[in-house]
Amino acid sequence: MMKLLVLACLVVVTSASQRFEDLGEEIASLSVDVLAFDAKLMDRVQHADERAAEMSWYTSRIDTMKGYGCKKDGELQCGGDKPKCISRLLICDKEKDCPNGIDESQCKIFTPVGSKWKAKFFDDTCTKRKPKEIIFTIEEYKVPVELLSYPEVKATGYVEASNDDFSYSTSLKLEGVMDLKPGNNKLYFNPPESDGLAIECIFNGVYDDHCHGVITYVTSGKPCAYFTMTKILKTRNDIRPHLPPQIEIRNENEDAHF
Repeated sequence: MMKLLVLACLVVVTSASQRFEDLGEEIASLSVDVLAFDAKLMDRVQHADERAAEMSWYTSRIDTMKGYGCKKDGELQCGGDKPKCISRLLICDKEKDCPNGIDESQCKIFTPVGSKWKAKFFDDTCTKRKPKEIIFTIEEYKVPVELLSYPEVKATGYVEASNDDFSYSTSLKLEGVMDLKPGNNKLYFNPPESDGLAIECIFNGVYDDHCHGVITYVTSGKPCAYFTMTKILKTRNDIRPHLPPQIEIRNENEDAHF
């Protein structure tokens, strides 16, 4: 009788142990499913934030194009339900002058000192070298106190070109500005040579690691070449906010060339 009782207990214990093992496997499987769902949820939240930021940029871009009577060069259209024009001098001054705060929404440093960018060209009908790509290094970024939304930018462009007869490389010294007007974040370089060709590249206000560019005749504004520019080397300045007035950052190795 005792043997039967012991045997019955062993059967119960074995069954319970197996059940606990099964429950452990089910819990582990559920944990994996929960983690996978959480990852998908966070990914969707992140993409939702990006889409919202993109929508904000497109809205400000549309408002800029519509104008609503604002002066094209000297004023910003705030947009929103109650359109308002404010002076360009008020952009990125750390005070929200637009009801929706759009004037302080895109004041990041898009082109920090030391960052490198690769521009890939296509549909080039005007440059004499016809480069396939140019490497830009940002050498200087300066925020003038009188125009906070127009940081001054200096850079070096390294050009390599070749054909069946020869190949060569050269560097170009570039000077220009970064226009921080919301909906039109544009890097602009004056013509570096006597051909009168200016360089500009527009960021979308959401992603600061690439922009879409165009080469234009400075006299007519007519485009004659296009490129996409992507950041290939980041610096510690990438995490900095827009610099306060009269602060200038220079590359520690200003005289270095590619």
